[in-house]
Amino acid sequence: MPLLDPRPVLEQALDAMPMSRQQAAALAPRRRELEVARILELRMIRRLLNPVRRLAPLLTGHPRYSEYEAWERLAGELP
Repeated sequence: MPLLDPRPVLEQALDAMPMSRQQAAALAPRRRELEVARILELRMIRRLLNPVRRLAPLLTGHPRYSEYEAWERLAGELP
């Protein structure tokens, strides 16, 4: 049943990321020096990961799960 399928949640979250992981990783350590718009983009990444985090046990076989895991490792450094 498509309504209960968790895969679109993962796919849409990853597709909606406002920047690449490399950009986010470079900006995160200097987040206090950034303009407000950039800080909000970094916060958006954390917000996009929240619903996926809750569904992660159901998504381990998804082809993009490793991409999610890489974002998740970075999430702790984001504002």
